[in-house]
Amino acid sequence: MDSRSPMNIAEVVRDTASDRLVGKRIAAFECDSRCGIDAVKTITYQELWARAVDLAKGIRERLGSGHWSEKTYQDTIAACCMDRTIDWYVVYIACAALGLPLAAMGTDLPSKAQQGARNTYIMKELKPAVVIGDSGVDG
Repeated sequence: MDSRSPMNIAEVVRDTASDRLVGKRIAAFECDSRCGIDAVKTITYQELWARAVDLAKGIRERLGSGHWSEKTYQDTIAACCMDRTIDWYVVYIACAALGLPLAAMGTDLPSKAQQGARNTYIMKELKPAVVIGDSGVDG
């Protein structure tokens, strides 16, 4: 990759996942404030890439026909309304693989009024073509 060109995180994850040694390393982890070290969930780069490709195919199918890697969606927006979990990383990488801009809706802002305003703005002004969430969308 040319150092002057922008980095595509999906390409980085894809290349890392295909590396025989590095692909099995932990790419992301999650736990909530109540879980101990034994309850931490992890995902490797290989697993992250495989799940992101599956999701990208589903998004592509929802937005239009054709192979998941054929088209980019620079004139379309996706929104994501979920906590920053492993699933959030899967959504992020899937959208990056499609060239689909992603607006992150608030789920954990200290001010619920600010969170509601942000989510309402994203839905009304950005008009995402697809909203991906783990517990519904409010606002």
